[in-house]
Amino acid sequence: MEPTLKDLLELHKLRRLSRRRRGEPDTSRLEEEFLLFSSQLPKSALTVQIPKQYTLEGDERQHFAEALESLGLLPGTVPANSAVTTVDISGATHLLFPYDVLLFVSDKQLAADHVSTERSYLNPLIEQIYTKGRALLMDFTIHEALFGNVVAKRDKLDLQEVHLFPERFKQGPYELHVELDTPRQTVRQFRSLADVLEEIGSNPESSLLNPALLKQATALALGLRERLGSLSRYSPASQTFASQTNSCLVRTEEADLFYLYAPLHNRNVLVCFGSSPFNPANKPADLMVLDGSNYQSTLIKLLELGIFQVSQQVLKLRIEDLTKMYERASRAASTSLRGLYPDFEGLMGQLRTAEDTLERIVNPDARRAYAAGITAEVLEFMVYPNTEDPVVHELLPRLSWNRALREYHNTRQFIRVFSAATDENKRAMLDEVTASTMFRNQQNNNVNQWLYQQHRDFCEAAGIKFVASG
Repeated sequence: MEPTLKDLLELHKLRRLSRRRRGEPDTSRLEEEFLLFSSQLPKSALTVQIPKQYTLEGDERQHFAEALESLGLLPGTVPANSAVTTVDISGATHLLFPYDVLLFVSDKQLAADHVSTERSYLNPLIEQIYTKGRALLMDFTIHEALFGNVVAKRDKLDLQEVHLFPERFKQGPYELHVELDTPRQTVRQFRSLADVLEEIGSNPESSLLNPALLKQATALALGLRERLGSLSRYSPASQTFASQTNSCLVRTEEADLFYLYAPLHNRNVLVCFGSSPFNPANKPADLMVLDGSNYQSTLIKLLELGIFQVSQQVLKLRIEDLTKMYERASRAASTSLRGLYPDFEGLMGQLRTAEDTLERIVNPDARRAYAAGITAEVLEFMVYPNTEDPVVHELLPRLSWNRALREYHNTRQFIRVFSAATDENKRAMLDEVTASTMFRNQQNNNVNQWLYQQHRDFCEAAGIKFVASG
C-alpha cells in the first residue's frame, strides 16, 4: 500500500530521532515542507536519457570477455560474460563498471555515449585516444580488445598516493594517463619487434654476429604473425596516452575524491565525500582539502575560487519556477496554502530579498562576498558551474542543502541502499526523490536510468512516472 502523508511524516520523525541519537544535525524542517508541499502537485516524472551504445559484433564479444578476464573482472570463466552485448564509448557496460578502466573492441565505439555521466571525467583522455590513437584502435581490435587502467596524476605524483607523499604535491592542472594493450600484450610485443628490427637495420653487420638478437626478432615475428597475419599492415604506434585536465575523480574504498584546479587562482582543491585520506599533520601544503558533507562552507570556498558563480538570472528563474509550483499546488488543493508552509514561505521571502540585493550589486567579487553570508538553502538557488567541465556539474548537486538530493546524486550509495531496502523504505526513497527534483537540472540520469531498467514495474506501481528518450 502506498504510504500516506501521515506515514511519511512519521518516517521523518523517526529519522530525526535516530540522527539526534547519533549526534548528527536535525533534518531541516524545510526538507519536510518540500515533501509535503510537493504532495499537492502531480509527482515529478523521472527523466531518462537512454545512452546510445555500441553493439558487439562477431568475435567482439569474445574479445571483450578475454579483456575483462585479464583485468580480473570476471568471477568465473570467459563464457560467464557472454550475455554482454553492448558497450559505451569507453568500454563500460553498466553504471557500476570500474570508473578507471578503458576498454576498446572497435574504433566505432566513438559513436556511443557514456553509460554513466560519472565517467565523463575521462573525456579529455578518450579524445586523445580516438584522435592520436585511431590507427591503433582500427588495427589491433580486429583480433583482440585493447584496455588499460587510467592513472590520474599531478605532475608525476599518482593521486592515489598523495596521502603517502603529501610533500610532493605541487600546484597545477592534473593529467590522465593510460597504457593500452591486449590480453596477450600484442601491442607491446609489436613495438619490441619494431625496436629490434630498427637496431638490426642501424647496424646489420654487428647484428649478424648477435644470434640472441636475431633469435629474439624471429620469435617475436613468428608469434605476432600467427596472431595478426601479415605484419606489414601494422605500424608501431604509441600505446601510451595522456591528457591535461582541470578536474578528475578518484575513488577509494572510503571516499569519492573530486580533484579540481582553479586556474584563475592557481589553486588545487580536493572535495572529499567520505573519509579523508589526510590527517591534519599530513595534508599537502598546496592542496585545499574541503569536506563534502560540510556543503555550505565548501560551496562558498568553490565560489571564491571561481569554480562556481553567482547569477541573478538563475535566481530569477528559480523564483519564477517556485512561484508557478506554489500556484499550481494552491489550485490543486482548491484552497489557499498561505500559512501552511511557513518555512517554504520564508525561503521565498529570502530568495526575493536576495534577488533585490543582487540587482544592486554588479561587481562579481562583491556578489561572492554577499553570497558567503547567506544560508545554504538560499545560496543553492543562485549558483551555477562557471565551466562546462562535467565533473563540476556532477559535484554541484552533491553539495545541496537538501539531504534527499545529496543522497540521490550519490549514485553508487543510492543503488546500494535502495537494493537493500524494504519495499516500504524504497517507496519512501522514491517519494523523497520526486519531491526534491523540482527542476530539470536536479535529475540524476544515472539513478533514473538504473531505476527504469531494473525496477520499472515497482516504481510505476508506486506512482513514479518515467519520461524516457534516446
